[in-house]
Amino acid sequence: MHLGKDLAATAIAITIMAAQGFIKGQTPGWLPSDKDTFHFDVNAGAALQVRSSAGHQLTWGVLDIVLRCLQQCLVIGKAYEETTFDIHENIWGVIGSGMVYARKPLVTSS
Repeated sequence: MHLGKDLAATAIAITIMAAQGFIKGQTPGWLPSDKDTFHFDVNAGAALQVRSSAGHQLTWGVLDIVLRCLQQCLVIGKAYEETTFDIHENIWGVIGSGMVYARKPLVTSS
């Protein structure tokens, strides 16, 4: 894991929790091709991107575990920073990678 510039604690927490909620609503199994690269941005000031490595395909369950790890490291561990990471599996090695990064919230009007 590589840590970069600081992000607002709430931006990371909201983005990760919203992504977890989205994943819980998915049918268990492989990420469909239109969701791999998985990009999640709820306009909170941070965004999340995770993709499978060449020759591999992530599952919703693996993505859920990745989000729990990010929550543990970045939110509970109070390392509110941009980060890049690899997803390792014992037998297959690196099966994916991702990042959490700053994203300027879009101004919307009602």
